[in-house]
Amino acid sequence: MSTDHRLEFLAKVSALAEKFAMSQPAPSRRLPDLVSVESLTAQVLSPAQLDAIAQIQEGVRMIGQLEQRINVLAVGHELPVSLFLPQCGQLWAELENRLFDSGVAAARLHNGAKAPAGRRVAA
Repeated sequence: MSTDHRLEFLAKVSALAEKFAMSQPAPSRRLPDLVSVESLTAQVLSPAQLDAIAQIQEGVRMIGQLEQRINVLAVGHELPVSLFLPQCGQLWAELENRLFDSGVAAARLHNGAKAPAGRRVAA
């Protein structure tokens, strides 16, 4: 592809991107997504689930401490081993996201608690 064709192609892509951006509503004018009260209720964690998450997080914290101790010993004694457990971090992040989503859903339900079940609540 020659330089002229590349420039022409880039100009067309740029024009399309600009046209698409202008067709989107401005962020300040965008209406909030609506979700049903039932779907928000399903996102709220029960007390038993919150307790289980706290226990899992404590276990993950202990695993992280053990991982660190093993790696410090390996490096300190010049052993050619290491331990890397990325799933612990992924699990921690997933649990934190669930806790956050549950809190947001609970707050939305609290703010619209008097709404009948068929009414949609702003997300």
